[in-house]
Amino acid sequence: MRAGRSWKLRPSSLLRSPETSDDLLLLVMSLWMILPISLPVFTITGIWVVYAMALYNQHVCPVQNWLYNESCEEPLPLQRSPVLCCTLDNVPLISKCGTLPPESCFFSLVCSTGSFMVMLVGLLRYAHVIEKHHNCVLNTAGLSTGWICAAGLIMVGNFQVDFAKFWMGHLRVSITLMALIALVLSGVFFCQESFSLQHTSAIFEWIYCMFIMVFYGTFAFEFRGMSGDTLMVLSRGGPGSFSSAEQKAEAAGGAGHPQTDNLTIL
Repeated sequence: MRAGRSWKLRPSSLLRSPETSDDLLLLVMSLWMILPISLPVFTITGIWVVYAMALYNQHVCPVQNWLYNESCEEPLPLQRSPVLCCTLDNVPLISKCGTLPPESCFFSLVCSTGSFMVMLVGLLRYAHVIEKHHNCVLNTAGLSTGWICAAGLIMVGNFQVDFAKFWMGHLRVSITLMALIALVLSGVFFCQESFSLQHTSAIFEWIYCMFIMVFYGTFAFEFRGMSGDTLMVLSRGGPGSFSSAEQKAEAAGGAGHPQTDNLTIL
C-alpha cells in the first residue's frame, strides 16, 4: 500500500515540475544581475574606505585641500594642528591612498577581488554575446582588453538589439569617452609642476575610476537574461545549438538570429 501511494504521488509532482523549473530558471537568470552590480558597489565603496583610512592616519591630504607647499617642518602623520601642511607627496591619488599600511592591505584586497570580478564579468559577457548573436573581432577584443585591465588592476593593488540595448550602447560609449578624457586630463595635469594642477590630476583620477566601475555595472541589463546556456557556450567553444527559449521563439516566429550592429554588441 505504501509503495502504491508513493507511486500515485509522482504524477502530480511531475505535473508541477515545469512550473517549478520555470520559476527556478527565472530566479537564476535574475541572480546574474547581481554580479555586474556588485562590482562597482564593492569597488567604489572599497576605495573610498581606503581613502578614509588614509585620511584618518594622515597619510594623504583631504580632497578639498588645494594648498600645497614645497616642504613642511613635520611630516604629515606627525602634524596635530587643525591646518595641515601638505606637499606633493600627500596628494590624494588613489594609488597613494593605498601605499602605506594599514590601508595598503585593504587596498590590495579590493583590487584583487575587483580584478577577479572584472575578469568574470568580461568572460560571461563574451559568452553572452556569442550565445545571443555571434562571435566577432570586437567581442574578442573586448574580452582581451578587459582582462588586460584586470591584470593592471592586480599589479596596482598588489605592487603598488532592441531600443534599450541601443541606448545602453550609447551610454557605454559615452562613459568610455568621459573616462578616457578624465584619464588624459589626469595624466596631463600630473606632469605639471603646479600644486593645484597636480591636485586636479588626483580629482580626475577619482572621476576616471568611478566611470570605469559604473561602466561594468551597466552589464546588469544583459545579465538579467543570462542562463546556464551561456556557460555552455564556453564549454562548446561556440554558439552551437539554440537554447530551449530560442527554439520556442524560432518555432513561433520562424526567424533566426537577427543581424546585430557593433553598437548593440557593445
